[in-house]
Amino acid sequence: MRMRCVFSRGLFFQRLVLALSVLLAAPVSWAGQWRTTSGLSLNTTYTDNKDLSHNDQEGEVSLGITPSIGVTGEGGRLNMNARYAPSFRIRSSNDTSLDHNLAASGNAELYKDVLFLDASANARQALIDSNGRSGGDNVNNDNDTTQTFNYSISPYTLHHFGNYADSELRYRYSNVINNNSDTSNSGSHSVRYSLDSGTRFPVVPWSLSANYNHVNYDDGGNNSNTYHAEGDSSYVLSRIWSANFYGFYDKYDIQTDQSNDAGWGGGSGFTWTPSGRTSLRVAYGYRVLSGWNLYFDWSHRRKRSNWTASLTHDVQTSRDEQLSQRTFDDEGNPIFNPDAPDLRNNEFYTNDTLRTGYTLSGKRYSWGISAHATRREGQESGDKNDTYGASTTLGHPITPKTSSNLSLSWSSSNRDNNSERNADDDYDDAHNWTISAGLSHTLGPNTSLSFDLRHRKRISDRSEDEYDENRASLTLSMRWN
Repeated sequence: MRMRCVFSRGLFFQRLVLALSVLLAAPVSWAGQWRTTSGLSLNTTYTDNKDLSHNDQEGEVSLGITPSIGVTGEGGRLNMNARYAPSFRIRSSNDTSLDHNLAASGNAELYKDVLFLDASANARQALIDSNGRSGGDNVNNDNDTTQTFNYSISPYTLHHFGNYADSELRYRYSNVINNNSDTSNSGSHSVRYSLDSGTRFPVVPWSLSANYNHVNYDDGGNNSNTYHAEGDSSYVLSRIWSANFYGFYDKYDIQTDQSNDAGWGGGSGFTWTPSGRTSLRVAYGYRVLSGWNLYFDWSHRRKRSNWTASLTHDVQTSRDEQLSQRTFDDEGNPIFNPDAPDLRNNEFYTNDTLRTGYTLSGKRYSWGISAHATRREGQESGDKNDTYGASTTLGHPITPKTSSNLSLSWSSSNRDNNSERNADDDYDDAHNWTISAGLSHTLGPNTSLSFDLRHRKRISDRSEDEYDENRASLTLSMRWN
């Protein structure tokens, strides 16, 4: 029996324990509202293509065991929210694996109204290659995913200048660990100071900030220093309308194919909030490396529906995206990001992303649809990676205790490699289609049983990357408060 266990990063857990010890050893009171939850999920899955192979398909039955424990609460001067769900899978081929899913965050007030501490830790599965193959969980025995860990410790201090302004001085250390030899681990130190207007400026609110960030990679190839200073201001025209203005200076001490890696930027826009359920923020501006762009953020919520849309343009790295990813969805299930960046590449890139989603809930059904388009373009290599995706889900209750669901999703990836170092890794196009249907039945107040069928198909210009997979899964879920 071969055991694939990814719990070998002892240094990570030593530092994690240190961070949480500092948090819990702070002079805080545990009095307050605290809640612990636990659960257990047992999953049996049959797949007819365990390796996601193009021409050598083999079937396999596996058993997944996922216990979970969570702690949430607020007591005295301490807030905490933590959930851990290790996933152990036993396969009929005598192969076993252990994956870790963790999301933990906390805040402590070390000295009343002055000194505070934030700490967080996350563990999840991630796609190594943005064009790689994966079933989206730990059922398939593929080599395109890796276990990742990250954590951060951030002490900060606040100061109030009466009703004129509020300031924050923050230091943050973060560490990202990828359990794969093709990726690099990294640590960063950052310092940020911000000054925000107080209640004395209700018509013209403003803010000033400055930030320095240093990132150090294990391989040393893409170490960087970045500097950012920004000023923002708004003019409140009415309860509904406000005009927004911003300006900043950026300096990137990085490897780049552009000679201009420092300079001024800025822009303007407006905010429209006709009601508490509807808001629209639009801006147009210039930024070094990304150029002139349009930005917007839209949200419209009604009694039974919700519509969101956004367009963003960022300058970041795969490390930045890893630190911002969620581990669990709203129902406590691990999230596998199909629009993941390439973890093997640590260069800075521009990230242009358009997203939209719409949900509708009726008395006898629930329906949702979402879509996204993302382009990442490397500043050193000039490589372009485009990803697109759309999905729709329909839920329908059959009886008070039984419900059905049907979902369809599509994703596409295209990478245009201009650099010689990636010339042998060029993909033209790859498309993934997934259709699934399932039934869920409530057995008791905290127990449910579900059965799911899924078909997944990958179409690629490289025939060796194509595959078909069919699955059947039976899952028993239990929760205890």
